Amino acid sequence: MNCFQTIVIALLKNALLPGGDQTTIPDDFDGQAVLELGREHQILPLLYYGVENLRIKISEGVLTQMKQSVLINAVIDEKQRYEVAEITRAFDINRIDYVLLKGIVVKPLYPHAEMRPMGDADILIRKSQYGRIRPVMQMLGFHELKETDHEYIWNKGDALHLELHKQLISSQNEDFCAYFGDGWKLAKPQQGNPYCYVMDDEDVYVYMFTHFAKHYRASGIGIRHLVDLWVYLCAKPKMNQERIHHALQELGLDVFYANVIRVIEVWFDGKTPDEVTDCITNKIFCSGSFGVQAMEVVFSAIRQSESVKSFKNARRKRLRQVLFPTWGKMCLKYKYLEKIPILLPVMWVFRIITAFTFRHGAVKMEREKLKILSVEVLDDYQNELKFVGLGFAFEKRLK
Repeated sequence: MNCFQTIVIALLKNALLPGGDQTTIPDDFDGQAVLELGREHQILPLLYYGVENLRIKISEGVLTQMKQSVLINAVIDEKQRYEVAEITRAFDINRIDYVLLKGIVVKPLYPHAEMRPMGDADILIRKSQYGRIRPVMQMLGFHELKETDHEYIWNKGDALHLELHKQLISSQNEDFCAYFGDGWKLAKPQQGNPYCYVMDDEDVYVYMFTHFAKHYRASGIGIRHLVDLWVYLCAKPKMNQERIHHALQELGLDVFYANVIRVIEVWFDGKTPDEVTDCITNKIFCSGSFGVQAMEVVFSAIRQSESVKSFKNARRKRLRQVLFPTWGKMCLKYKYLEKIPILLPVMWVFRIITAFTFRHGAVKMEREKLKILSVEVLDDYQNELKFVGLGFAFEKRLK
């Protein structure tokens, strides 16, 4: 770890455990760089609490912006909690099953809710009940934005961005998706509420780590998500570690998990870093909140080159997918194709013309993504993943 990373980690630890890290912070440390990193990784409130608990001297301008982030996130948290409570209340009344996921579950484990910003709320629903869910969401003032492979996305102004999951993991991650299915096999009704389902602590944690691994290998994952893992481990010390290990073995994540645990021990327990922990730390610090978008095309190309056994074919396949999405994907945007599939070729042409006419930025970004693809880039990326214990189990498909 470098000096800057050590300072940031000391701030994080002292935010959550005041006095828990006695790392000496140099008087001339770069407060502006810490501020920018905090924004990128959505951890500014945590850094502010760390600065305050350590009583570090920092420029008034930087400190003010950090404090503003705390106040803003406190207001956002109030709005989000209210909206989630309204949704769950409406689901209960209308006998709709649901499981609260991700940030909704982790936020209450932090000392202060505003410490853990939440970009959106995630709730698992039964796809078969969506016909009843849609009017409920509309009644609550939400607007349906789009449907993806694994979720329905809704929004309500600046109050809440909501992702209603059909399944826990996108089908793009075949190996992880094969383990979780739609997720309902892990859920059971909460005592006293037959419609609110919950997962065991171990299953929640395994899902959290799988989500972490999914983003890490696709485009990178930010600091906040590693802190989530540590906070959850601290809050749930009696979890059955053998059960967790068995699940991660089945997911093919046991080696990567062991390495990430070593990173957590380096960050928060003062253990000595090594090449692997430094590699993961550097990746996390460079990723931003949810990784570097351009690397997603590398992840996609790796999957495709494995499936077609040729990098050149994978690149062509990527281009075909961009220009001519499958009927199923096109239906997500153009609903009438479900009833009139014969219009698919016409809509391909319409989509291409629209993109080049009105979406120059998106077209340029896609060109840039394709430019970075090379055999060398893919080899380097795969070798980096293997070094930390990550790979792809392509043989695991959903039945």
